[in-house]
Amino acid sequence: MKTGPILLLVLLLGGFAVYLPNSTRSLNPQTLVASGQAIPISSCQVLNTPGATYTLTANATGSPVPFPPGSLTCFLISSNGITFDLNGFNINPRNDASGIVVNASSDVISGPGTISPLLPFGTAIALVNGSDDTVRDVTMGLGFVGIRVDNSPNDLIEDNTITSVVVMGIDVTNSPGTRIVGNNITVGSLIVSPGRVTGILFSNSPNSLALGNTVEGTGNALVLDAGSNHTLVIGNNLSSNLGSWLVSFSNSNIILGNIAGGNSANGISLAGSTNLVAFNRADNNRLRGIGLGNVCGDSQVSFRLVITI
Repeated sequence: MKTGPILLLVLLLGGFAVYLPNSTRSLNPQTLVASGQAIPISSCQVLNTPGATYTLTANATGSPVPFPPGSLTCFLISSNGITFDLNGFNINPRNDASGIVVNASSDVISGPGTISPLLPFGTAIALVNGSDDTVRDVTMGLGFVGIRVDNSPNDLIEDNTITSVVVMGIDVTNSPGTRIVGNNITVGSLIVSPGRVTGILFSNSPNSLALGNTVEGTGNALVLDAGSNHTLVIGNNLSSNLGSWLVSFSNSNIILGNIAGGNSANGISLAGSTNLVAFNRADNNRLRGIGLGNVCGDSQVSFRLVITI
């Protein structure tokens, strides 16, 4: 009897509970749909018309608006169902302000467009205290953090380019079900200590997804803390970083089909239990291809098999 790749994968996944997020790009594609009026804008302001589409018509100017407690942002999205189309233009807030803060649900920020520069303390885009928001096809750089997701579950961060961040490319905190898909994160040549930059961090954000991302030149490329269990890490290219490409302290994750080459520490560092690691490539790393921590237990590590009948 011939054994096909799908059957092999099913056998490898046997005994694991697969926790899929609400959707992925391949299973449930999203389209940018908004109802209501279209509103042209070109200066920093609050966007608060539910269901409207706001479109940049020039590079954004003007004074930032307040976002409590004590923060500033060029644009504040404060109503549900808004689409903000950057329309190819640039948001260039002053140094202590964010580019865009979303404080609502089911909103969409879409490019192409850029947010820069944001040194020394600015965050390009922050999704805070909402849910089901989307950031797609935006280029951002020179900021403290590229995209921050805080207490905002089921968000989709897709096909963005993040360069020259000081601390974090994508920071996900207290946001279960977050989907990080197809993003490109590089530190760039302007950062003094690239080894201290984390590419993607999931903190207390279980049932999430990292799919098809590229992270290069950071410290640790992808980190799952102890509260980010049941996360899918699939098809990422996390090579040439100054730390490990994956550091996981969580449990019951599926780590499948990733590339981890040329990192300065381990390719994959596991310190949790009941993880599945299969079909990954981890070569030319300075320490180990796969490092299993002292607290690992019941994890399954599988290697690529070629079967000819």
